[in-house]
Amino acid sequence: MEPWFGITFLDVLRALFLASTSVVAILAFALGVYALYFNFRSAVARRFAYLSLSVLVVYAVDVALYRVTDLDSAEFWLRLQWVGIGVLPAVYYRFATGVLQATNLHSPARSWAGWVLMGTCFVLVALTQFGDSVVRNVAASEAFHFFAPGPLFWPFAGMFALVLALSVRDLLLTRGRSLTQRSRRRVHILLLGFAGPVLGCFPFLLLLGPQLGEFTHLVYTVSLLVNGIVSLLLTLMVMAVAFYGVHLPDRVVRYRLMRYLIRGPAIAICVIIAIQVVPRVESLLGIPRDLILFYVVTAVIVVGQLAVSATKRLMDYVIYRDDIREISLYRELERRLLTHSDVREFLENHLTAACEYLGAGRGFVASLAADSLVVEAVVGTEMDPELVMPEAAWREVLRTALVHDQDRYEAFTVPGVDFRMWPLRGAAGPRRETILLGVIGVAAEQGPLPLAAAAARVFSSMRSKMAEALTDHRIQANVISGLQPIMSEIDRIQHLRSQLPYPIEAAGRPPSLWTETEILNPEFPAWVRDALRDLWGGPRLSGSPLMKLKIVGTYLERTNGNAQQALRLVMGDAIERMRPDEGTELGHLDSLLYRILDMRFIQGRKVRDIAGKLAMSESDLYRKQRIAIRQVAGIIQEMEQSELDKEVETEGQNRIGA
Repeated sequence: MEPWFGITFLDVLRALFLASTSVVAILAFALGVYALYFNFRSAVARRFAYLSLSVLVVYAVDVALYRVTDLDSAEFWLRLQWVGIGVLPAVYYRFATGVLQATNLHSPARSWAGWVLMGTCFVLVALTQFGDSVVRNVAASEAFHFFAPGPLFWPFAGMFALVLALSVRDLLLTRGRSLTQRSRRRVHILLLGFAGPVLGCFPFLLLLGPQLGEFTHLVYTVSLLVNGIVSLLLTLMVMAVAFYGVHLPDRVVRYRLMRYLIRGPAIAICVIIAIQVVPRVESLLGIPRDLILFYVVTAVIVVGQLAVSATKRLMDYVIYRDDIREISLYRELERRLLTHSDVREFLENHLTAACEYLGAGRGFVASLAADSLVVEAVVGTEMDPELVMPEAAWREVLRTALVHDQDRYEAFTVPGVDFRMWPLRGAAGPRRETILLGVIGVAAEQGPLPLAAAAARVFSSMRSKMAEALTDHRIQANVISGLQPIMSEIDRIQHLRSQLPYPIEAAGRPPSLWTETEILNPEFPAWVRDALRDLWGGPRLSGSPLMKLKIVGTYLERTNGNAQQALRLVMGDAIERMRPDEGTELGHLDSLLYRILDMRFIQGRKVRDIAGKLAMSESDLYRKQRIAIRQVAGIIQEMEQSELDKEVETEGQNRIGA
């Protein structure tokens, strides 16, 4: 075939081979990282990561060999490649046994066989690095570098075939033990993808040897096909492995995996291919390579991100096909939620417009939070939110605003304060009754009082919009505060989804790590409530089921073995973790809940005193107290789970081969 612009058919095959090899290397790295990062606690995911690492070593060396010309360098890289090839049988077998163990079938014989096989593979890798008994006599053809098989290569090949057969047998046994259609489908995917690493990593070229030069075009073509198959099968395997060891809904796992594949490996592959294509374009266009590379890589990254955003709706439909209406509703709610910053920005914009309309140089908007007014927005070059007026004046402003007639256009004033002020009211009470939400004030130096009728109507409309914003935010905050108590219940359900429905003591694992713990008991919040009520002594503290928590045991060292004091410290630390950051407004929900807990249980004050201090009804106080107790229970659950995770991690380090 005649060269086209100096490019032969063999050049095209070589370029495609390099690109496809790079694709497999990128995928192997990305999928292994994904499994380790998101599923590290799953033995199946960890062993899949080791399998991906072996594939990465083999294919990364193939990419490096593309540029190698002398035999000495080629021998170094080929021996390094055998690190990935040599451990592949052991990694394969341990991956298959890990999948089988996930069905609660534990076999000491399989475990010992896995360790023996791992040791054998390490010995074999050492022989490839420091001797010629497995591979020897590096040679080169027109396209490839390759070893000649040594005397131990054929025993290795036989062992590889035997291990593959045993691994497939374990996967077939796993399929037979799978009780649901979903789990069987995942095993089917693993069986299908199981052939991928073998096809890509086993050194078939050793079988051709010196005859490689006679089949260059055929070998390249077959290699391209194999690389494409390996890429597809590795991706299929991770789509099954991603669900092991997680307690998230399947839709969340699918979405997370797809977003990762598109944003990570897909764009990385496009960049690598672009970099490999640029040298050819340079020879055709005569433009410097660095200049082309700069624009091409930039374009690929930017266009790739735009493509991800453009296909988001399609991806949502594919992943959430059965739940698309619910997911769309939740996302629409998220988009429309008013954060505190949103409300402040809205108030500041409307306050600025009001001051400009009235010709006032200064102004403020304050919202009612518990028993005080908190400045939300100010206008004026010399206005400081912390220094709008003295604290005593704020109390007088609040007292006057509470009794000021909302329907009057006239402002009210307070002695010693040079602001005209109007109350902001809205239907944001517990029963949608109209309540005071805040106060707006503008500098009193402009114009006479009262405002002209036309100006008063316009300004009244502005105040109404500000009151609507405060009303919506207050209602939204009440709804969210109502949802917060069930968050720990949602977490509990998600943890229960990941709990094995059968006993695991037979597996030889510590039961405390795998059976349902106290934190998953639906009565847990009630236990926390009772312990708080007797925090400073009483039967509900000394006899609390919370005494069984591991976190309480860790606190015993700090209390010289006093269990009640240890539990008291745990409860105190949980409440302290709810303390809001400095600068948080007193009326913010987090601040309010912390103050209720502190005054009610730490200080031991009466409900009537606390309600008066926080300017709320006793019924509202009890409702928020229940929310606060739920949050304390959630924090203690997190503390306990952290202790359990540490114990699991310690066990994992002791069983590092698992």
